[in-house]
Amino acid sequence: MSLLLSDVSPPQQDVPPAPAGRSWRNAIIGLFLVGCALRIGTVLVALRTDYNPYVQVRQIGDVVEFTAIAVSLAKGEGVSLHYESAIGDFFQNPEGVSPRRPPVPTVRRPVGYPLWLALLFQLFGFRLVPVLMVQALLSALSTLLVYLIARQIGSARFAMIPYALSVVYYPFWFKATLLLSSTLLIFTTLLALYGLMRWLIRPTIRRAWWAGIGVGASYLVKTILLPFVPLFLIAAYWHHRRLGVPRASVTPPQVGAQLIQIHNPYNPTFESFTPPGFVDEGYEGLRRAMAEARPTLPPETPQILAEILVDDAYRRASLAFIASDPAHFMKGLWRAFWNMWRIDYVTAKPYRKASNLVCYAMLVPFCLLGIGVAVARRNAPALLLAGFLVYFAAFHTLTAAKIRYRITAMPAFFILASLGLAQGWARVTHRQAVVPSPGRSD
Repeated sequence: MSLLLSDVSPPQQDVPPAPAGRSWRNAIIGLFLVGCALRIGTVLVALRTDYNPYVQVRQIGDVVEFTAIAVSLAKGEGVSLHYESAIGDFFQNPEGVSPRRPPVPTVRRPVGYPLWLALLFQLFGFRLVPVLMVQALLSALSTLLVYLIARQIGSARFAMIPYALSVVYYPFWFKATLLLSSTLLIFTTLLALYGLMRWLIRPTIRRAWWAGIGVGASYLVKTILLPFVPLFLIAAYWHHRRLGVPRASVTPPQVGAQLIQIHNPYNPTFESFTPPGFVDEGYEGLRRAMAEARPTLPPETPQILAEILVDDAYRRASLAFIASDPAHFMKGLWRAFWNMWRIDYVTAKPYRKASNLVCYAMLVPFCLLGIGVAVARRNAPALLLAGFLVYFAAFHTLTAAKIRYRITAMPAFFILASLGLAQGWARVTHRQAVVPSPGRSD
């Protein structure tokens, strides 16, 4: 089967042709159902293994905090972590477990995912299994957004390649079993990129509203898109030559704590990058650096203000160390980049390694080729994805270089790799791949 970006070749005349739209629609629906089955099956398996969500809520720090804030919101007690110490037993007996301290407002976590969890708790009660099923469905819906985004770049045949990759990529299934923001972040980020892409192709008020809603939803879950928006508007200005460029000066929460994990004077040998590649937040150098940078605040300081001041102190301490030792900083950048974008995803299961080998490692050169094709053809939607991928890599290399963070950028990676794959196939078969210069306009 040809992987060209051109349309499907017409069938033979002696066979009654089926409507092209119907055949692609059936393939899309079929893959979507496969994706749903894989994700729901993974949730059911997780309930019988060590990945049981009730076990996770007791053990994993991020899960505990997200869930505690969601429970507080669902009970009408605000954005607070006061359920944190009791959350391990809460879902076994929601009515019989109460927090040990009063509600105290916090900004330690973006509020988007806890709000989403709180809504699900309101709908289904304090039960985790229905929440995971909804997350599995949301993960499957994200693959449809991958198809719609790729469809702005090329034909339906081309769009099926990244769509199929996103359906079978194992980390997407696994994240649906965790009470972490990853699944919702992937969906909202894709929604934002799709809205921005449609608006870039043809700016209208209605498309601007949809793009704004997508960006706002993604920002509530995680602030990764915030610095990208002004960069996007600058590019859009040069693309349309008639758009203004607003300013943005909001600092994402916990950026100071993320900076100090990598850039601090007690990390001369990059000991935070422990095998198999995650940043170890418990290593001695980080604890010493955070203790020395942490300011002394009056006891009556409001909790939210204290969190902001402490994080700002971490940020300033990190920047001061970077300025004092630029050579160490440059070495740290390379280690941070490799820590996040290394080929081998951390896993021990053979089928997970196979998924990562096929869906990531083998596609890296094609992704680079796809970026080159986007630049050479000046295809606006493809350039938007390439810009997002480059920005995403740079942002996380500077701040938090955990390998699990790259999953948010994998849909863009799949689409650009498919673009490079299609171009390479066209060269091998001596055919010309059709990549429209401005992208689709409908």
